[in-house]
Amino acid sequence: MKLKTRFIGLSVLGVLLTATVTVAITFLNKATLQKHIQTEMMALSHDSCAKIALDVHALLDTYHQSLLRRLDYGLRVAERIVVFKKLSAQHTDLASASQSLGTVLRPKQYPQKR
Repeated sequence: MKLKTRFIGLSVLGVLLTATVTVAITFLNKATLQKHIQTEMMALSHDSCAKIALDVHALLDTYHQSLLRRLDYGLRVAERIVVFKKLSAQHTDLASASQSLGTVLRPKQYPQKR
């Protein structure tokens, strides 16, 4: 045989032996590799779920704070409306009383001290 043919044949034989050994080791250790892969995938999935849970918690907390601010604003507006209606009712009572009495004298105002 020629030297070139021997060189190519030995090269191909080396590649085939390496591939055969790798495949054989993989088949022999298939159960162990499967356990390692499964363990790694479970760890990654738990980390991912934990990160998602933290993100959802932060989102809901932000929405909760926003909702509390809106409710506080609405409560302040409602209080102002109630106070305005009370003052309006008092003004209406005062106007009707002043019409029945004739004139209403305003109290004397004193200058404010500074």
